[in-house]
Amino acid sequence: MKQHRKRAVLLCIPAILLIYICYLFLHDPGVPVNTWIPDENFNVSESDPDSPDSSVLLSLDIAPYKNPETIRLYDGWLYAAVEGGDIIRLRQDGSGLTSVLHTGGSILGFDITSDGTIWFCACDYEGIPSVCRFDGDTVVRLPIEGIAYPDAICADEENGLLYFSDASVLSPVTLSMNPQETYMIDMMAHTASGAIISYDLQTGIQRTIADGFCFANGLSLTSSKDALLVNETYGSHIWKIGLSDGTKELLLTVPGYPDNLHSAEEGYWSGLAGAYSFTYAGFSDHPLLRKAILNLPSSILSSGTSKDADVLFIRFDETGSVLEYRAVEDAGFTTTGIVETDDRLYFETISGIDKIYYLEKD
Repeated sequence: MKQHRKRAVLLCIPAILLIYICYLFLHDPGVPVNTWIPDENFNVSESDPDSPDSSVLLSLDIAPYKNPETIRLYDGWLYAAVEGGDIIRLRQDGSGLTSVLHTGGSILGFDITSDGTIWFCACDYEGIPSVCRFDGDTVVRLPIEGIAYPDAICADEENGLLYFSDASVLSPVTLSMNPQETYMIDMMAHTASGAIISYDLQTGIQRTIADGFCFANGLSLTSSKDALLVNETYGSHIWKIGLSDGTKELLLTVPGYPDNLHSAEEGYWSGLAGAYSFTYAGFSDHPLLRKAILNLPSSILSSGTSKDADVLFIRFDETGSVLEYRAVEDAGFTTTGIVETDDRLYFETISGIDKIYYLEKD
């Protein structure tokens, strides 16, 4: 009897494995899974970056806050959107740390206009994907419709316009996941559903300027304010979008995944949230395999980035010329962007750390 029971158990194991494999390949993961053609015609070589050692990194302590994903400089203070739906501020010597806004949700991109108003994207403010205004006392949700994953934002004060990226048709709210998990799902599905939207603060008119981006991310107005620069994270592209007609000009193809985008003293900085993966590119025409991966537990998909990764960032101008391509080796975090001040380069990050790292400029 014991031998029969043991044999039955041994037979069950491959049957269970077969059923699970069938589930992975046949079950609908609930998101559209697309094919794409990888673009590996990089504007700079992977081996080109200037690489100072990580020992040159300095930091400001922001504990108990962590994940300073977006940073802005205003009135001599550093403002940072951190985990838990806070925007904090501190002086550049690290003093005066305080929270100026707490939503309890997840603030991604934000901008600050000259009067101190904070405009921010929250993918789950009070359970709703929202673009909001904070005047120092109250938060007002703007009446923007049809968005799923508001991400980066920039304000054109002179013309009374807001521009923001709706990164993907996938929503952290409807998927009941945090933004990082949703980010990884869109990476594997390659939905190419991101859009760039404008909102007129006077008339309330909302307009989609351009769409079809595979995770529409960082934004910056050009110096003439007649175009937007847009980071398309999983296309490895930086685009220039004409604001009058929505024309899309491919400015750069980069050897990584561009995230946030900020103006520099000369040109623009983009942080690369990881080096280009030829393994990932190899999945481009295998939607069935990626469908199976999407059916794995979300904890596996969002298991985190390498703590030994090189921090990669690039500076370029409006013609698409690369001015700098840099890396900090084995930095211990992944950068989402670079914010430049008179004497420093601050790193935005999503690696769960309670510091703002920076480099002193030469």
